[in-house]
Amino acid sequence: LSGPGLNASEATATRIRLFLDENRALLNWRVLLAGDVPPAEVEKLVAQASCIVLPSTYEGFGLPLAEALSFGKPVICSDIPPFREQLARYGCEALATLVPPDNARAIEDAMAAHLAAIPPAIDQQDLEQRLRRWTWADTARRCRILLEKAHG
Repeated sequence: LSGPGLNASEATATRIRLFLDENRALLNWRVLLAGDVPPAEVEKLVAQASCIVLPSTYEGFGLPLAEALSFGKPVICSDIPPFREQLARYGCEALATLVPPDNARAIEDAMAAHLAAIPPAIDQQDLEQRLRRWTWADTARRCRILLEKAHG
């Protein structure tokens, strides 16, 4: 699916929507492609989810993973450097299943394994403490220090 005015990511989203429409009975509300939704709706959807899936092939910083972890849900995500870095910085490696990027079968297998398993309980207080280890405020503070050193 491509054509004038349809970029690669739009074409991919269209293919995914068609697949979901064609297989709605099979998926039986297990997969939802929500698109852009307001923050309150995101919180509602995540509260209902058993896990969060992030099949990114590229992330600059890995913020989607940090946000996903903040909900206290298991995460299935692509094995890309920004996600590995985030998991290591927060000490949350056990909360995520890494899958090769662009490998639909690996994502499918990880999702099936998640649905078949009893997810471990996540201590919300411990998780919040881990996620406070590296914040935007820390990043801004470090940038300021580096800029001050550069100006001498």
